[in-house]
Amino acid sequence: HNVVFNVIYQSAAVFKLSLTASNHVSNVTVSYNVTVGRMHRMRGLWVSAVPPVLPPNATLALAAHVLVDSA
Repeated sequence: HNVVFNVIYQSAAVFKLSLTASNHVSNVTVSYNVTVGRMHRMRGLWVSAVPPVLPPNATLALAAHVLVDSA
């Protein structure tokens, strides 16, 4: 049985991560240092031509571009 956890760190730092797995026979704990670097704000969001009015039930294909984690 696998479980996935997503963690969002609020600041750059070195964090200690401890994981424990257990069952009715034993348990095991491991510890890691997780280094989180500084990220930069997203910028330059661009969306392809968006019409001012779109008829009901119309299909519209959009394309987008954004610059992420760039100094």
